[in-house]
Amino acid sequence: MASVWRGGGAALHLAGSWPAASVVDGGVEDGAPRPFEQLPGRTWPVHAQDELVGAVVVPGADVLSRAEERMVADLVAQAALVLDRLTLAELVRQERRAGRLDHLTAREGEVLELMARGLTNAAICRELHLSVKTVEPLVSTVFAKLGLHADPTVNRRVLAALEYHRR
Repeated sequence: MASVWRGGGAALHLAGSWPAASVVDGGVEDGAPRPFEQLPGRTWPVHAQDELVGAVVVPGADVLSRAEERMVADLVAQAALVLDRLTLAELVRQERRAGRLDHLTAREGEVLELMARGLTNAAICRELHLSVKTVEPLVSTVFAKLGLHADPTVNRRVLAALEYHRR
C-alpha cells in the first residue's frame, strides 16, 4: 500500500491511497492532518520549487532494492506533478468563489476550462455535445470578455488558458 499526502507547513492531508484501504501499519489512516514527521510509514517528501508540497508514504518499506528505490523515486516525481495540479485546481476554485470569473456565463466558463485543458474547438464540440456553430461564437465571446483581441503576434487561445489558470 502507498498513500500520497498533500499540503505543507505544519500539516499534510491525505490525498489518496492505493489500494484504497483504511488501515496502514495497524493504525487508522483517517486522513486527519498530520505533521510530516508523524506520517504512518516510510516517508518520502514531495517538493515543488524547493517547497514541501506533500509526501509519499509506504508502510513496511524499511529495506528496498535498487529497482524499488527507482520506482518510488518515479512515484514521488509523479506525485509532485499531481499535487501541483491539485493545488492549481484548488486555486482556480478559490478564485471562482471570489468572483473573478463571474463575468463569464456558465457555458463560457465550461468552454474556457476546456480550452485551458488544451482542447481544440472540435474537441470542445464533442465534449459538450455542441455544434461548431455554437462553440466558435462562445470562444470568441470568451476572448472578448477576457480582453484578448485579435493580434497576429499572439495566440489568444494560449493567453486565455493562462488567464484561466491565473484566476
